Formats: sequence, structure tokens, C-alpha cells
Amino acid sequence: MIKRFNEYAKTFDLTVKPIMSKYHHSFRVMEFAIEIAKSINLNEKDIELARICGLLHDIARFRQWTDYNTYIDRKSIDHGDLGHDILNDYFLKDYDEIEKNIILTATKYHNKYELPELDDRVSLFCKIVRDADKLDILKEQYNKIIDNEIILKKELIDDILNNKICRNEFIKTSTDGMLRALSWVNDLNFEYSYDYLLNNHIIEDKLNLLSIYGETDEIKEFKKIIYKKIEKRKNYVR
Repeated sequence: MIKRFNEYAKTFDLTVKPIMSKYHHSFRVMEFAIEIAKSINLNEKDIELARICGLLHDIARFRQWTDYNTYIDRKSIDHGDLGHDILNDYFLKDYDEIEKNIILTATKYHNKYELPELDDRVSLFCKIVRDADKLDILKEQYNKIIDNEIILKKELIDDILNNKICRNEFIKTSTDGMLRALSWVNDLNFEYSYDYLLNNHIIEDKLNLLSIYGETDEIKEFKKIIYKKIEKRKNYVR
């Protein structure tokens, strides 16, 4: 599958930085998917299936940037839905219907706010890809705040307190983007994911960026909220 993926990717201009960034992102998500699958003791066949799901999840990003010059879905096209169609047309003819359905569904729903009701096995692979994708984005992105002041927008804080992912409609500033990224702690599904973020100080580093102009009582309380949520979720998914 890597050969097929590379052949497809090379039909686009990989000298374009945003396109090449998604090429590398795909392989990093693949590696995270493998590690998550191993952490829950999946067998070798299922680890391989998780690997393929991780690699292919963002297959639509190449066409999205080429056609629309943006990765913002609301300004172009839903890249999960487009990825489902691309894979169905070109990539999965060698797979049986069960494996094909898992790969297609994981691709379609990796970027949605929440998963629909799915078969338990299909849902498992969707959750692996969703976690793997979020882990790589949290590791590689949201590493600076460029706002002149830190404002914790009420609508975003309310989403986090209500165990939701922050809504895109309220994301206007780099601080807003940071809050949305941190809201993903409400949507991770495996102990490995929380341990990775904590052990590599990724959550800590993100939270510290909110204090670049000083740590207010509001920010201190928000930090406590995030760590409490992580601990609660870790116990839930364990």
C-alpha cells in the first residue's frame, strides 16, 4: 500500500510545501496508529489494518489543496468525505468487503466532530485513526500564540466544560485555535494517547503558551480543568 500511496502522491506537486506537509503527516499518523494498535494488543493482521487506515486517512488533502488552495473544509470540501470517494475509486480493489468498509469508514469519519453509531470493530479502527491524527497535530502544530492578549473565549470554554470539541465557528484567533486543540482531550479514546501527550509534555507546553503574558487566575483554573479531564478520561478508556 505504501507504494500505491506514493504513486498517487507523486501525481501532485510535492514541491508545494502544504502538499508535502500532508505527505509527511500521513506517515506520522500511520506510525501513531501502529503504536495505538499495539498498545491494545491487537493481532498482527489488525495492526496492519490500522497502519493502512492511518496512512490513507488524509488521502484527499492532495486534491483539496490542488483544487482549492486551502485545507479549510468549510471553504472547500469535506476532506473525509472526499477521501472516502477517492479510496473507493482507486485504492481498495484488492481488499475484501469487511476490510474495505473499515478503511473507508475510518477515512470518512476521522475529521468529524463525533462518530455515528457503528459496528464495534469498525468503530475501533475509526477511533484509532482519530486519536493518531490528533496526536500528530498536537505534536507538530499549535506551537505558538501570536495574539497581543490571551482571551479565553466563553463559547470555547463552555464547549470544553461540556466535554465537547470546540466549534469551528468560534475560532478566530491563535488563542482560539489553541483552545480547540486542547479540547481534543475530550475526544481521545486510548490510554496510550493520553500517556503520550503527558509523557512528552505536549499538553504542558500548550498550556504554558497561554501564560506568555502572565498566568492569571482564569488561566490557572483552566489548566486544572484540562488535567482533571485527562485523568478522568484516562480512567474511562483504561
